Amino acid sequence: MEHVIIRTLIVSNTDDHLMAIRYINEKMRHAFLCEPPETKGIVCVSYIGSEIRATLAIQGTTENMPFSLEEHYEFDRSTCPFPFYRTHLVQATRWISTHRLASLHVISAAARLAKDLGKTHMLMEGKPKAVERLREIGMICEPIPDAILQIHKVESVVGASGMRYYLERPFPRLYMLPIREMQYACLQEINKLTTK
Repeated sequence: MEHVIIRTLIVSNTDDHLMAIRYINEKMRHAFLCEPPETKGIVCVSYIGSEIRATLAIQGTTENMPFSLEEHYEFDRSTCPFPFYRTHLVQATRWISTHRLASLHVISAAARLAKDLGKTHMLMEGKPKAVERLREIGMICEPIPDAILQIHKVESVVGASGMRYYLERPFPRLYMLPIREMQYACLQEINKLTTK
């Protein structure tokens, strides 16, 4: 059983937001040895004390405006594991964590916010290790079966300095996650970790 106080915030253009962006950029530079593209959307942050320990950004769009992740992959929306209606989706990026419980709190907060905004599913790009971590805590992470990474399009979005993540094996894939089940899985795991 773990006894820590975790504070989770949805940050806006404040000092908290700037600190979150610095944390995200530092961790991405270290993990992927690349210069991260701009973080967009609503950033959720979990702290232990004054230290950021987890982040997750979510972003919505309109039905006629593709998500940036859609620009990275070519796929047929009719083959998606769940209905692909942009107005019912959020794009999740910048899931970075150095503490398991903080990670669960930040995912739960992002899922709750997305659900409150009327969203039903998250669109996420991930490498096998990250997806395995989500599945271990009971999240449903379904790959979009025919999604093919379009390297030339990715470079135009992330720039040459952001390409290492995409060029190193294993390659990322595109996934959809049901939000209600995400939140439930997080709460179950938080309960397991914080009670006997």
